[in-house]
Amino acid sequence: MAPEVREAMLPWLTEKFGNPSAITRPGEDAKDAVAKSRRQTAALIGAEPEEIYFTSGGTESDNWALTAVFDRMCRKGRHIITTAIEHPAILRTCEYLAQTRGAKITVLPVDKYGYVRPEDVEAAITDQTILISVMTANNEIGTIEPVREIGKIAHSHGILMHTDAVQAFGQIPVSVKELNVDLLSASGHKLNGPQGTGILYIRKGLKLGALIHGGAQERNRRAGTENVPGIVGLGAAAERAARRLPEKIRKETERRDYLIRRIREEISHVHLNGPDPCRDDDFSGKEKSDPEENKAAQEELTREDRDLLTFTREEREYFHFPEENGAQPEEEDFAEEFRDDFFSKKAPEASDDDFRKSCRESFRQEQKDVPSWEKHFLSGVNKKEEKTAAAGVSRAESYTRAMWGLDDGSGPDRSDAGNHMTEWRSGAAGKAEDTRTGAGGWTGGTAEPRKNGAVTDGNPAGRQPQETESAQPQQAAEKNQPPRLPNNVNFSFEFTEGESLVIMLDMKGIAASSGSACSSGSLSPSHVLKAVGLSDDLAQGAVRFTLSEDTTEEELDRTVDVLKTSVERLRGISTNFDAYLQGIRPSETGS
Repeated sequence: MAPEVREAMLPWLTEKFGNPSAITRPGEDAKDAVAKSRRQTAALIGAEPEEIYFTSGGTESDNWALTAVFDRMCRKGRHIITTAIEHPAILRTCEYLAQTRGAKITVLPVDKYGYVRPEDVEAAITDQTILISVMTANNEIGTIEPVREIGKIAHSHGILMHTDAVQAFGQIPVSVKELNVDLLSASGHKLNGPQGTGILYIRKGLKLGALIHGGAQERNRRAGTENVPGIVGLGAAAERAARRLPEKIRKETERRDYLIRRIREEISHVHLNGPDPCRDDDFSGKEKSDPEENKAAQEELTREDRDLLTFTREEREYFHFPEENGAQPEEEDFAEEFRDDFFSKKAPEASDDDFRKSCRESFRQEQKDVPSWEKHFLSGVNKKEEKTAAAGVSRAESYTRAMWGLDDGSGPDRSDAGNHMTEWRSGAAGKAEDTRTGAGGWTGGTAEPRKNGAVTDGNPAGRQPQETESAQPQQAAEKNQPPRLPNNVNFSFEFTEGESLVIMLDMKGIAASSGSACSSGSLSPSHVLKAVGLSDDLAQGAVRFTLSEDTTEEELDRTVDVLKTSVERLRGISTNFDAYLQGIRPSETGS
């Protein structure tokens, strides 16, 4: 937990122990503390305080959202749409509803980056669909999903929209209004708050049943004496996250890309799982194949260049940052003032290219105290400070609106931000049989849009056909990728086992994961990595690193050093790696 979160909780763990339902002075103090935390948490996601319900975490919130909607809407229909990469809290709940209450579940496939197409979601809708649940960002591979577009589709069909935002909560801008969601789940421990705390956002006016029956707590929807210390800690963590979000994103993204580049340059036979933010500096969509050449090119970049390269083109578009190519208005003004001095005094024989390069470097040097993306972002916030304050909009919400480019009505319309991504999946990855399930059960999706909700037999893992390179042109796939969470890195290390790597890292004081933390110790490959098309061997060799704004470059250097030694040791005892070095194919070894 963050120090300020711990300090906020301490009084409620020691001398303050009132029951918020009591009419005594200590009870009133506790009630006020819970109300304050509700306001703090609501502000982080742009909700109203009365739309926030405190829970024990994201799993409880997911269960509540899905079961309550089904119980409320099952007379209208029994069809729920979700994706193959959802957290087990969603997939297992859907499985429970299918097995015990006759729900019909469609599990949609994703592409090799873990991205679900809005078109596929719309094609899966039937007249029985009552709920769509798509996570905001994936916990294993960091893919940020097009929830805003999917939410618009859901509402256009009169369908409720839920998102599991546990991994995005306090990590990237999240606004329930801009995402077009009716329900949102989140956990406190993902933003430096206490474990065992969470929220469920329920849109005002949406009448859902109680999760726990008994007293009148949480407005008669979740009975039981409130966890006041945990709720206070969650509120403090939410307020802290809102205040630090821009700098947090910058730091984590920089460290993320540093770790990705070091692993790629220094360890052979590795595969980055999820969107690739570390492409060549010309943004051509193709990374340099020679690690030494790539490293040398990076060393030539100025610090300001690297700040720009912290974000991919798609991530800048998602966060509404300025483009890296083409001069911005302030740069054009600077160029006019710089031109005469440059050609007359500094370099009279210089070319236009020399001038542009020198001008940009000088401009960046002048702006070095504030990275260009942050300057652009904060200017959007500051310009609206008076207006948002007068309207009663929190600073957290103004942050969110600025990052989405929605400070006022003048910004570009982001409603079709995901449309350019449709070309990733040109060609069919496989066709589904046009069959129906029985009264209840799982249905798999197809790679192509379907008419009238045609479905196939499936399971919680999706059992989707693997996509092939021929089905996805390599150039389009590399250039058009969804944004990735700033703090997520997931690599598969060939000829190793992820669990063994995690144990070896842990012995050196480095905590990592071989999949979802909730599935640690499982012998089965990650359902997320299988859904994006990885083989069992690659999926079993995956390790996930989650960074924070406090992660240092020195810590990452040590992590890579330990990782290199560990990978080398595991490959040294691998018969498959030995066979590979001898040029023997797996089929010849019987493995």
